[in-house]
Amino acid sequence: MGPRQKLIAAADMEKMTPQQRADAVEAARAKSWDDVPERFRAEVLATASELGQPSAACLNGPSNSRSSSSTASTGSYPVGAGPTAHRP
Repeated sequence: MGPRQKLIAAADMEKMTPQQRADAVEAARAKSWDDVPERFRAEVLATASELGQPSAACLNGPSNSRSSSSTASTGSYPVGAGPTAHRP
């Protein structure tokens, strides 16, 4: 892991020019997985893996009385089966 970056407060960012802010953000950006702490990297990879797995709602379709074409056209989902249903 690379050296820890200095935290720039919002008040300090407000004093900077747009170019200085852009430079500060670019300098703090992780350019490699080696720059990311192992614990955070593990969380990101676990979340990515979880998001890549189909949920039961996706596999079984809507669990209400509407047809799948109705759900697709209205954008409504049964409680717990929407696009964010997998989030804790």
